[in-house]
Amino acid sequence: MVWFGEFPSDSGYVNIDVTLSTPQKDIFIAGRFSGKVDFDIDSSVSNIHQSPYFQSSSGTSPINDDQPYLLRLDSNGAFKSITKYNLDTMQIGNNAFTLGVINDLLYSSNNELYSSGYFRDTIVFDSNFTFGAKGIDGFVAKHKSSGKLDWVRHFEGQTKLSECFSRSISFDSLENILVSGTFSDTVNFDPDTNQSILNSQWPYRNVFILKLSNNPIRTSLTYFQPTLTNARIYPNPTQSELWIEREENAAVNLFLFNAQGQLILTKRSFNSLENINITGPPGLYFLKSIFKDQTKTHTIIKH
Repeated sequence: MVWFGEFPSDSGYVNIDVTLSTPQKDIFIAGRFSGKVDFDIDSSVSNIHQSPYFQSSSGTSPINDDQPYLLRLDSNGAFKSITKYNLDTMQIGNNAFTLGVINDLLYSSNNELYSSGYFRDTIVFDSNFTFGAKGIDGFVAKHKSSGKLDWVRHFEGQTKLSECFSRSISFDSLENILVSGTFSDTVNFDPDTNQSILNSQWPYRNVFILKLSNNPIRTSLTYFQPTLTNARIYPNPTQSELWIEREENAAVNLFLFNAQGQLILTKRSFNSLENINITGPPGLYFLKSIFKDQTKTHTIIKH
């Protein structure tokens, strides 16, 4: 063992969710804390932080008063800096409930740090970046080599049922940023332009893969939905004609939506083999089928 440290807490706790070691041997630790915590492992030095709902008079903190933190230590475990993403907490009676998680960290060749995660209610990254969530929203944040926050991308749920969990973050060969995770209901992945609003059939969660440039401008977005196990839809991608092959001749209602959620075609079929034509422009389409008491949605790509 080279060294060992702990973060003493007063009537609270500290969670470590993810760690990252840099080429300079610094160590980043991201997690959540509640109550009153000393983030300096040197017992002779104090670097104390407390969560907003910590009650100093009683020395207690209401349950679920989690606050995300981003801690930097040197190779010997000495404290260098700490950043907190402050949450405005939803309070019910004497209890406070927060949700803010940093899921992953990424370090660039320019010594810049990226974090991805999600939050509920309101999160304050700094005075320039404050976001509110109707449900649970995702985010990606970039810190400059100086530690100063550069930008934050917010993936905005459109209803109280919306959930977006940004989980993994990485670079491609050009150092574009790749973010993957899951979402449900309706999420706007590009609030600046409102051109990347995706829908899933709540409460089912879909997988998304998002590519950002370092600007950060969205460059592409892909997502995947569960598909029917007893039907075959082809070709996908398609030029226009789409075939739906099923195992039985029974009534099924088909609904085709464009990427903006507009209904552009409906069809009721009694055939085990049915075809439809997508007459709209190239892009993403969603084919919803209602068969007996089952509703399924397929993602269709038109070239």
